Amino acid sequence: MRALAALCCLTALFAACTSSTPGDGAELSLPPLPSGLPAVPDSVPGAVQGTLRIHAVGDSMLHTELLDVEPDFGDLLVDMQGLFLEDDLTLLNLECPASEVGTAAPESQFALRCDQRGLLALAAAGVDVVSVANDASLNLGQEAADDTALAIEAAGMVVVGADAAPALIERRGRTIAVFGFTTLGPRALTPEQMEESIAQGAAESDAVLVTMHWGEPEDRDPNSEEVALAQRLVAAGADAIYGHGPHRLQSLRIVSDAPVVFSLGHFIWPLNNERDPDTAVAYTEIDEDNGARTCLLPATIRTNGRPALDRPDAGCDIGSVASLGTG
Repeated sequence: MRALAALCCLTALFAACTSSTPGDGAELSLPPLPSGLPAVPDSVPGAVQGTLRIHAVGDSMLHTELLDVEPDFGDLLVDMQGLFLEDDLTLLNLECPASEVGTAAPESQFALRCDQRGLLALAAAGVDVVSVANDASLNLGQEAADDTALAIEAAGMVVVGADAAPALIERRGRTIAVFGFTTLGPRALTPEQMEESIAQGAAESDAVLVTMHWGEPEDRDPNSEEVALAQRLVAAGADAIYGHGPHRLQSLRIVSDAPVVFSLGHFIWPLNNERDPDTAVAYTEIDEDNGARTCLLPATIRTNGRPALDRPDAGCDIGSVASLGTG
């Protein structure tokens, strides 16, 4: 799949949202948000059925001593209002090994051991794919990383990011290739490795989604290297890129017709900076003709760790089409 028409632009995150027609330079105010997101109808095996609805979120931590949650994590995502139960696919980055085995490497400054019970809560809330492609996933060693992957699968979710291979997921009669990549830490891949994997995944699927861990801590904008890498991955076949890693929200842009969220910020995370609790959920629709649009749903970490939708009864302006060019 190639051209992804998109979308709602949040260059000044959540402060303003405009759409434009390519080439005319005009800015238009968005219409009121629609009421809610439609439920997913029953699918028919072997046939393309309706619009694919996909959510993606950023860095997530599952540690009861750092989060304001019960020991069973049962209320972890209660303030997301069942959003991920209404879609076809939800992607999340797990920034901690969830295992009781392994020991911290001497160089690991933040070797936090996360609770596997949190994985069950993620699955119950509708999370489908968990990426372990980040600079924290090997902080307790390979044994803990392997145990984390097994626990993710045992909870009923798909794991990506342990290597360059995609998860091939069937939804509504279509195959979606989901990659987990990082430019940080021991699981980092070169741009060439990512390009090769994406090109192969594109040949085997109808859509290619990438969850990407990159960036400099606390940066508000992507640097030139990240923009260049996004351009390369889109050219290789990526249809959407969902970034995280800088611990801050960054912009949603159109790169050669594909939506790239450079950083979704934190999602499930200790509220260690009460002045900066903003987060977001990327929402993508792919129609039966493989046309796609993306927008962002604003959210806030209102308690110590738990995200909440800012407007739980509203969707976002998925119908607006914008073009921001490359980079």
